Amino acid sequence: MIPCTGGNVEITRVTTPQLKTLLDHYRRTTPAAHHQRFLIYLRQVAARYEAELLQLEPGITRARAALRLLDEEVDRSHVIPSTCREGCAHCCTLPVEVTADEAALLAEAVRDGCEIALDRLADQARREKHDPAWRSRTDPGNRCAFLRAEGTCSAYDRRPSACRKHLVISPPGACAQPGGEPQAISIPLGEVLVSVALSLPENSIASLARSVTLAMERNLQSDGERNRAEPIGDEPCQA
Repeated sequence: MIPCTGGNVEITRVTTPQLKTLLDHYRRTTPAAHHQRFLIYLRQVAARYEAELLQLEPGITRARAALRLLDEEVDRSHVIPSTCREGCAHCCTLPVEVTADEAALLAEAVRDGCEIALDRLADQARREKHDPAWRSRTDPGNRCAFLRAEGTCSAYDRRPSACRKHLVISPPGACAQPGGEPQAISIPLGEVLVSVALSLPENSIASLARSVTLAMERNLQSDGERNRAEPIGDEPCQA
């Protein structure tokens, strides 16, 4: 665990940029005593999430549990409805990072037959984190590998936390226009949960393309080892 911004109460070892921004805002705008109590409350929430997730095996099972908890926090935050709609995929050209657990879940989706643009995935996996190619919002090469031609997600039910909590209340056009200023929904406890997930053992974070590629390679290796280990049945004699 590490101290969070603006207080001596520890919350999580890794903290999302969004949570850091929220904590800094609260530190600057609330009395010190109130801010300290708020940090203690967040630490208690984080401890509950951590205790639940640490009981689970790393990978798909833990990813499903974390994403279920995040969905619950997102649902509770919808005091003002989000304007995000199916087919509105302007944010699906942004670079996305996922945890190892989430990558395993996405690789499972591919194994189950989920549509994926492998060439685009490979191209994006070769990019560095701040590759200038990501600056373009119109370059087709920046489209998520799971994004269909009509703008829907082929892995929607198994999409990562970065996609689930990226919601706005502004008109969709604000996301599409260069220089637009979309108004994002703040989900403080969702950010706490994601920070907890990032702090779990064996749950490193990297680009979606690289992480999913590695998880797919591990699946192929595992499948190959399983096939080699299966006994070969007796073949009928040929007349």
